Amino acid sequence: MKAKKENLLLAAFIVMTLTVCVGQLAAQAPSADLDELLAAPVVQAIQSIRGTMVPGNNLAGKLAWLQSNVESRGTYIIEVDADENVAPRRFEYTDMTNVTIVLRGVDANRTIRLSANGIMFTVPSTITLILDNNITLQGLPGNNSAMILVDGGTFMMNAGSAITGNGGVGVIAGVRVRHPNPPVGTFVMNGGAIHRNTGGGVRIVSGSLTMKGGTISDNTAPNGGGVFVGTGGNVTFTMDGGAISNNIAKEKGGGVFIENGEKGVGRPTFTMNDGIISGNSASSGGGVYAEDYVTFNMRGGTITSNIATEYGGGVCVEINSTFSKTGGIITGHNSDQEDGNVVGKTNVLTDRGHAVSVVATGAVEGRKRKESTAGPEDELSISLDGWMTSFGGTWDE
Repeated sequence: MKAKKENLLLAAFIVMTLTVCVGQLAAQAPSADLDELLAAPVVQAIQSIRGTMVPGNNLAGKLAWLQSNVESRGTYIIEVDADENVAPRRFEYTDMTNVTIVLRGVDANRTIRLSANGIMFTVPSTITLILDNNITLQGLPGNNSAMILVDGGTFMMNAGSAITGNGGVGVIAGVRVRHPNPPVGTFVMNGGAIHRNTGGGVRIVSGSLTMKGGTISDNTAPNGGGVFVGTGGNVTFTMDGGAISNNIAKEKGGGVFIENGEKGVGRPTFTMNDGIISGNSASSGGGVYAEDYVTFNMRGGTITSNIATEYGGGVCVEINSTFSKTGGIITGHNSDQEDGNVVGKTNVLTDRGHAVSVVATGAVEGRKRKESTAGPEDELSISLDGWMTSFGGTWDE
């Protein structure tokens, strides 16, 4: 009996010792750097964010504290425990670099509303801004500026965050990525939602968007209702997951629009590895529209249930661009009347490329088309060699 009691006491002592040691190691562990955050999966990224909790009674007080206390290479977490209003703000701190700011809601979803027209948050090259769980940024319906301007810095969205309700006249967007010179802006979307914005969901003028999860939905714009990939020497959009759905473009690219590049200078590039583009609509390119001298690589994912009224229910590509489909699915009305991409709303149009349409510049006329579903095994390509365009794969014309 005595030996049994001694064994129990020894076991308890070992458990207590291990608990203390683990706690000490966790407390001494270094914070994750930016490269680890960018590479981490969604859940891992959220759990790995550690830093200084910013003091203050409200958002204004916490932002004021940052202005006086920020240090280079620091990570600062702002917890919002009530709905708040905020005026346009640029995160910039004199002589400080590599500063990370995290916004998250506490106990429930918290909404930060824009109190006056302008850019809610500008992210310059010295800043990383992360929208974490339970936080919504609410814009103004008459606002003629983006909600987030990534002006050379890094912006990340995690699951549970949202940007909504922004827009005015013209091309505004929920998130705008740009910078005239290196370093260009970077936007990583791990999760969250960008929805119901006028002027488009995301506009990449100079920089990159990597979409790993989340949704870009119910946005409207003249071109690129969901995502606008603009002209620039190094403009890229990589889609590794998530959904771009139910966006509307008045002209081209309901889901994604890749703007005309400049021959010999640089090609805006969209690479689709996974994810889904569905339920979007436009005059041409219901799902995706690729203008002259751009590149669209489709290696996986699904483009389905999109609608165009002129050309390319799923995808429309201008003839001087590069298009390569080596995987993924682009549905077509001819083989899928229920969910296939289609040209024509009230009346279905023929010979316009329900799945894919290749058109002359300006969509004067169709040159090549794919009407039925192109499955994972169906490879399609368009390439430009000098001034000659060559086609690969099986087309319907």
